Amino acid sequence: MRVDGLLERMVRRLGELEPLSEPWRRAFRRVRRDRFVDDFYLSDENSGEWRLVRREETPEVWWELVYSPDAVLVTSLDEEGLPASSSTMPLLMARFLELLEVEDGVSVLEIGTGTGYNTALLCERLGSSSVTSVEVDPGLAKLAEERLRRAGYAPTVVAADGAGGYPPRAPYDRIIATCAVPRLPRAWLEQLSPEGLIVTPLGGGRIGRGPLVALRRRSDGSLVGRFHREGVSFMWLRSPAVDRSMSFQATTRPPKVRRVEPPEWLLDWRRCAAADLFARMEVDDLELAWVERKGEGWERALAGLQDGSWARLVPDRTGHLLLQAGPRRLWEVYLGAVEHWSALGRPGLDAYGLTVTAAGEHEVWLEEPRSRWRWRF
Repeated sequence: MRVDGLLERMVRRLGELEPLSEPWRRAFRRVRRDRFVDDFYLSDENSGEWRLVRREETPEVWWELVYSPDAVLVTSLDEEGLPASSSTMPLLMARFLELLEVEDGVSVLEIGTGTGYNTALLCERLGSSSVTSVEVDPGLAKLAEERLRRAGYAPTVVAADGAGGYPPRAPYDRIIATCAVPRLPRAWLEQLSPEGLIVTPLGGGRIGRGPLVALRRRSDGSLVGRFHREGVSFMWLRSPAVDRSMSFQATTRPPKVRRVEPPEWLLDWRRCAAADLFARMEVDDLELAWVERKGEGWERALAGLQDGSWARLVPDRTGHLLLQAGPRRLWEVYLGAVEHWSALGRPGLDAYGLTVTAAGEHEVWLEEPRSRWRWRF
């Protein structure tokens, strides 16, 4: 298999799909992704089950996917059979790395070493001595460090809780997270340099699923940044210090069931990410989730954290069934918020932004930081 040809094709395609500066283009050309992954899992579209793709059994498929710009390679599953670690699609990695706005001489803390591929790209661009990477799984950290050494890179790789950063090498000019957090951990704020920048996906809690943000530190110690126009989906940061969800006690009343025909765009998490974010902010106890039904598409789940109300939008062969129970009809509450969002002109994700004060308070805003549309969480 001619790796140079696969690399060149991937880099060319990356440049077509995402703005890619020449320094990062060179880094992607020089770092071989195949050195950082072995066998990996793919989700079967029909059954929803994860199947293992082995290099020695289906080499053509394996190589094609490894060098596909939009292929996420799930490298391990947890006890429940859900993805526990993965190699992010190169397309998203390119987006993250460009948002990081690096220049020669800056130091970077990476949260979530994973396979080590993104770490290698950072090393190629900035030099190994400038890169520190933290991985919560000791086994993954050791394997990634071995792969990096074999590929010629020697960053500082630490097996630790990513929520705590890595104080011994702080401060960092840049912090990049390859896992989602509902709020920025305090340690990240403390370990960022006075003019530093943090790039992270947000997920869980009030924020939900989808936004990617680049936050620049200001002179008053706060961090401010706007969400990227396109939503992303990342595994949550595995840390006992981070509450990634908001638990609720669902009512035990039997649900009312009826058939509904929701707009198609409300059934695609990427297309409705901006509307969902507005709904979460406006209805401060609303929890939204997407639940994969093996071989049957995705179910939308809504929960009212204050009163136990809940709703489920369940796909079936002829459309969707809406199940609701509790004091409120949450689906209608949600649709009311969506109508409000529509009346404001359907602002996209990039119309929202986030301010994190020096004291750690988080505030989402619409259009600009002093907008009348601001929500603290």
